[in-house]
Amino acid sequence: LDLTHWWPVLAGGGIVFLGGVYDDIRPLPVYGKFLFQAAGALMAIALGVRIDHVSLFGGEVAELGMLALPLTFLWIVGMTNAFNLVDGLDGLAVGLGSIAAGTCAALFLLRGDTQDAIMLIVILGALLGFLPHNFNPARMYLGDSGSLLIGYVLAVTAILGTQKTATALAVFVPLLVLGLPIIDTLFSMLRRFKGSPEGTRHGKNPQASWTRAFTRMFEADEGHFHHRLMALGFSHRSAVLTLYAVAMGLSFFALLSVLAEYRNAGIILLTAMLATAIGIGKLDYRDVDLLQVGRLLRWYDTFAFDRRF
Repeated sequence: LDLTHWWPVLAGGGIVFLGGVYDDIRPLPVYGKFLFQAAGALMAIALGVRIDHVSLFGGEVAELGMLALPLTFLWIVGMTNAFNLVDGLDGLAVGLGSIAAGTCAALFLLRGDTQDAIMLIVILGALLGFLPHNFNPARMYLGDSGSLLIGYVLAVTAILGTQKTATALAVFVPLLVLGLPIIDTLFSMLRRFKGSPEGTRHGKNPQASWTRAFTRMFEADEGHFHHRLMALGFSHRSAVLTLYAVAMGLSFFALLSVLAEYRNAGIILLTAMLATAIGIGKLDYRDVDLLQVGRLLRWYDTFAFDRRF
């Protein structure tokens, strides 16, 4: 067992964890949280963590070159925040983290990568031990220190594991396994931006309007997927279990992609994207119809699908 392989996770994770502990004791402003997350991401990058190549469905490998560092930084910081934002219901972040860690560990073991799998198995054991105490009604809570650390560890281990193979899986498997917190975060940011009041976006001072619209993307609200499920009548536990099922479905797609040919993997990914759009439409976001999801939903409800399709 090569413990030096774990240094990017341990060193950067320690920075993120300490920032979360400080925030739990004395709440930090947004820029304060970002500084700790950025420091953790830069530590991982300095220790050799890179998204340096991509390949789409068996095509030639594309080296990212100068884009490698900013993409790696955005991935780590984005995933760290995604698990922090999704920690809105008892047991949700812990359960989603368990599903992601277990799926990635299984994928790495299938490929013979025991070094990265062991790290994820350790994380999985810790999360499963904590989940009974965190599930509704919760007696213990992650806090920012816990949720930020889960996101950071999963982000870094996904890079360490998938960048060892120059296939489409190096791009799409992490996106599927971690799909739910990623989609929730991105959709929330776009929804807040597009949902800015008309006066904000078209005011007398265009620069101030765009600044305000951009700021709204990072403001907390009650429009996340788990909030919408509860608004539609789901109980606390039912909402959490429903999102567990969605995460497991995406993880099943990821496992299926590993066993499929490149062409079939593409069909699997398109199916996941269609199901995601339909699912978001079913959540009944009345304030904004982002990307015309409502139109797609109406098409889906009236179209007679052929079995082969």
